[in-house]
Amino acid sequence: MKMEHSIRILMLFHLVLCLAGQILVCAAEGGEASNATTMVTNHLNIMIAIFKYVGFALIVWGITQFLLAVKKSDAESKSEAVTTVIVGIALVSLAVIVNSMGMGITVSDDAGVFG
Repeated sequence: MKMEHSIRILMLFHLVLCLAGQILVCAAEGGEASNATTMVTNHLNIMIAIFKYVGFALIVWGITQFLLAVKKSDAESKSEAVTTVIVGIALVSLAVIVNSMGMGITVSDDAGVFG
């Protein structure tokens, strides 16, 4: 269990480093990111695209863990797997959540570098 916890911390640290690198990429763009609003919009689009792919990975991981937990009849593992799938779904649908909150920044599903 400690190994799994340390892997999650390592993955979170890696994600934070990637997002920090994307801030530098957005800031380095000269023509398109000329003002702060465009730079923040570009960064938000990149973050949402990264979250979308991490969400897909979490969904696949959660479904796999759920199937293994069903095979072992382990209730705690089933609960953790369902939680992982729900978090994955939330990350995939983050663009819809951001738009529905009315944050004022339009985020499209096909925008960004990875979309």
